[in-house]
Amino acid sequence: MPIDKIELLESIVGIRKSIEEFEQDQGIPLKRAFAELREKYDLF
Repeated sequence: MPIDKIELLESIVGIRKSIEEFEQDQGIPLKRAFAELREKYDLF
């Protein structure tokens, strides 16, 4: 399986998990989520 398909499947799994957590009130604040993404991917 090509790498891009694996990455796509991992993204889909992550999105589904996030939706489930949101529906169960287990999410994190948006500002914290963006801060974590910026740090993880060295953005801005």
